[in-house]
Amino acid sequence: MSVRILQNKCVGCGKCLSVCPGNLLKKGEDGNPTTLSNREKTIVIDVLRKTFKLKDLLEALRLSKSSYFYQRTALSQPDKYAPVKEQIRETFNRNYRCYGYRRIWYSLRRDGFRLSEKDVRRIMRQEGLYVYYPRKRKFCSYCGEVSPSVPSLLKRNFRANDNGVGREIWT
Repeated sequence: MSVRILQNKCVGCGKCLSVCPGNLLKKGEDGNPTTLSNREKTIVIDVLRKTFKLKDLLEALRLSKSSYFYQRTALSQPDKYAPVKEQIRETFNRNYRCYGYRRIWYSLRRDGFRLSEKDVRRIMRQEGLYVYYPRKRKFCSYCGEVSPSVPSLLKRNFRANDNGVGREIWT
């Protein structure tokens, strides 16, 4: 039964369920239950529940019943960071995408939001808000084509003449 459920993925035929379980998986995923998170397994089960029994789906995806119902309630609850996410995006874009998590955290504190720096870092990573740092150029001593050597004016004669004032070499 478990093999049959996992093989019932649509490949874009358009004739199956409106939300196809094959389209719910990440790109490159093959439907292997060990690579899916519990949240993704719950979404797949919710889609396939009209076709198959819950017990068979849980067994096929190797998900416990308690984890399924926990994830289901977690998915139904609203995002508690929704206003903060909007404020972070707005602050980040208003400052020319140059503010890192510390400066955004500090500006959120001034605006009355209370959350940790780790939360700000996680939200910025989830939203894809990265500060662009120009890469430093690696040192390279190559200056182009080598020019011909300069003629030696001293011709390796490093003895100076004593002319009474001091020892000098004129070139």
